[in-house]
Amino acid sequence: MEKVKIFILDDHSLFREGLKRILVEEGKGRYELVGEASKGEEALEAIKALKPDLVLVDVALSDIDGFQVCSLIKETLPDTKVVMVTMFAQEEFKEQAREAKASAYVLKDQDVPSLMEILERVSAGENLLPRKGRRRRGNRLSSREKEVLKLIAQGYTGREIAELLSISVRTANTHRANIMRKLALRNTASMVRYAILSGLVVSGENEPA
Repeated sequence: MEKVKIFILDDHSLFREGLKRILVEEGKGRYELVGEASKGEEALEAIKALKPDLVLVDVALSDIDGFQVCSLIKETLPDTKVVMVTMFAQEEFKEQAREAKASAYVLKDQDVPSLMEILERVSAGENLLPRKGRRRRGNRLSSREKEVLKLIAQGYTGREIAELLSISVRTANTHRANIMRKLALRNTASMVRYAILSGLVVSGENEPA
């Protein structure tokens, strides 16, 4: 059986060590750790190069929101599965994980057998965070939404974006809201960071021409 390549992203070294030990002792040779990181930006570069099958991502990171990391991974490597790992049991966090296209949401106090079952099911292609109700559109941005995101990251206001794209201010604001919902982003700063990390804009390119 081919091994599942795993990458761990968590800013607590002791927790990473614990996960690695569990994978070795309980995984029965099923999993191969190909990389680890404590910061989101560092992890994204490594993940692009290593192309792991499965990434374990902490929700609360010191530099980037874990949901942003998940969205970026799925944007660039759609076949890579992401499992969010967290201490937060609130339903709104689970919903953000669902919107970011994570395959599972695991609490850090989960028992080991349950964790291994989740990893096995996700590795086999199962989505443990199915969308509720009627099927909704995925989190990939339309070409117009990418245009709007780029302009937001360059520092343009909603009114300026509307004028540049020949749309109403209301439509521009609707695009902004859709971008934030699809990518599980919460404010302008997180949108700018996402645009830079995804290569949509170059760092420093954040002033209107």
